[in-house]
Amino acid sequence: MLALCGCHNSDENYDAAQMDFSQNIQDEWNSSKDKNQPEFLNLLDEKSSFNCISTDYVSDGYYVVNVQVTSPDISNDLKEYQKQITGKKVDTKQMNKKLCELINNAQSKTANQTVDIIVDDDNNVRVQFNDDFVNAMFGYAYIEGMQAFLSE
Repeated sequence: MLALCGCHNSDENYDAAQMDFSQNIQDEWNSSKDKNQPEFLNLLDEKSSFNCISTDYVSDGYYVVNVQVTSPDISNDLKEYQKQITGKKVDTKQMNKKLCELINNAQSKTANQTVDIIVDDDNNVRVQFNDDFVNAMFGYAYIEGMQAFLSE
C-alpha cells in the first residue's frame, strides 16, 4: 500500500505542514491486519492506497491529516451479490472467490478522507481512523457491510 505525504504550507498551518504523519498512518493501518484474514481482504489491501495531501493543526497535540484514498469500488456489485445469495447456503471459499472477482473487476474510486492524529507530550503518535476512511480503504463497502452484519 502506498502512503505519501505532500503537505501544503500556509501561514496558520506552518507547523502542521511540517509534520509528516504518513508513516505513522501506514504503520497503524498495517498493524490492524490479521495474518489469517481472508484472501479478499488481502486483495483489497493490495489494491487500496492513500496519499496524504495536507495536515491541519486543530489544537495542542491534535492534527487532522487530509488524505486521498483510492480503492476498488465494490459497493454496488457487493449489494447485487448479497441479493443473489440471501437465503442460500454459500461456501466460504466460494464467497471469497466471488469477492476477489468483484475486487479485480471493480473501477477504482478516489475520495478525500481524514485521519485524526494525537501527539502526546512525549511525542508518542496515536492514529485514529474514522469509519469513512475505513470504508474507502475497504472498497466503499465497509459501512454498509457492518450495518447489514449488525442488523442480523
